[in-house]
Amino acid sequence: MKRRLPRMTAGICLIIMLTASTLLLPACGPTETPTAATCPETIKIGAVIDVTGPLAAFGEDFMWGYDYAAEVINADGGVPVEECGGNIPIEMLYGDHSADEQKAVTEMEYLASQGVHVFTGSTAIMPLGQIVAERAGIPIVVANGSLTGPFSEGMRYIFSLSWMNDEMATWPFMLMEYFDDPDATTIGFMEEQNMMGIDYGTNLRLECVARQADCVIEGYQRFSGDFSTQILAFEEAGVDFVFAPMIGPDGMAFWAQMKELDFNPRAVLQLIAPADRRSWTSMGEDSNYVITTNDYHWATGYPGAAEFDAAYQADHDGAHATELAGDGYAAIQVIVDAIERAGTVDPDALRDAIAATDMVTIKGPIAFNPNGTPIREYFAVQYIDGVETIIWPADMAESDPVYPFPEWTDPDR
Repeated sequence: MKRRLPRMTAGICLIIMLTASTLLLPACGPTETPTAATCPETIKIGAVIDVTGPLAAFGEDFMWGYDYAAEVINADGGVPVEECGGNIPIEMLYGDHSADEQKAVTEMEYLASQGVHVFTGSTAIMPLGQIVAERAGIPIVVANGSLTGPFSEGMRYIFSLSWMNDEMATWPFMLMEYFDDPDATTIGFMEEQNMMGIDYGTNLRLECVARQADCVIEGYQRFSGDFSTQILAFEEAGVDFVFAPMIGPDGMAFWAQMKELDFNPRAVLQLIAPADRRSWTSMGEDSNYVITTNDYHWATGYPGAAEFDAAYQADHDGAHATELAGDGYAAIQVIVDAIERAGTVDPDALRDAIAATDMVTIKGPIAFNPNGTPIREYFAVQYIDGVETIIWPADMAESDPVYPFPEWTDPDR
């Protein structure tokens, strides 16, 4: 009897359960919601950034922004997830790409094996990382990365919060129009010979042709250390406006060598390198007047931007928040907003919610084109008295631009 009892009990229970479907009687045993298995203890966000390597200072700022966002969300109990009937805290998991695209793939594959619900990250995550995300069916919200190629490949799971290279290719022309200087006609571009640099260059070439503009494009290798050939070529060609997206060590060397060679263009738009404020301002007064981007800026007036800056200052001896810390924070804002609207951490539902984003982050309004590229407002800054100051567009500017740049030999520079 002892061996038959379980079978009899199961059989009786089955009869009662079948009857309950028509008589509305309670079924035997406990029940659970169909979504119980989809409710994790934490929402795992995998961030692949520069923990080590030549841009480790960037990674430090990204991590601060990510961690602070998680701290703020978790202090309120976590992210509301409707299908789970409550809030779930965020857990940040980090991978280190060290500015190496191949290493980014390995790190993303590892994080995918750890069960992350969504990816985020910077720069080197872009050229190949989207393939990992696509294969795993895990959405990726790139906090800072402007490479256009991945968004022309029909990938469904990749989204970026950064201005893209095709957009930034218009900036030299738009700034020259803003400066309204008829004497500035020729643009010089520094093209790094890698995926990102060539993508910048391809888009700039298209813009130059479309505008029938005079453009001089000079290639270079990362960490070459000597940019005198390119600078002298610019000088000989009469370049008025330099466009130079260069990582920290290269960008600073290029800037210092312009001074050594007394090359005085009317303006320089240099991306990436000036984002590391601590390194850039180590050049003292020479660091002034470069025009760059701040993907985030404390003075924009966007909701939460000033409060974020205050929190950063409290943790960094009064220094203003960097754009990269703001990038990390804004990425979490977008992810959390999407989870709340989706009401689930199901990857496909989350992907669709990210695609439908229409919100204002500390970086400003954000929505996405069908291919995952962002719809955002533009602004640029200039280092004036050692501080990144918004100079463009006019309705957002804190100050008029210093233009043309004072010559290197100017005693008042």
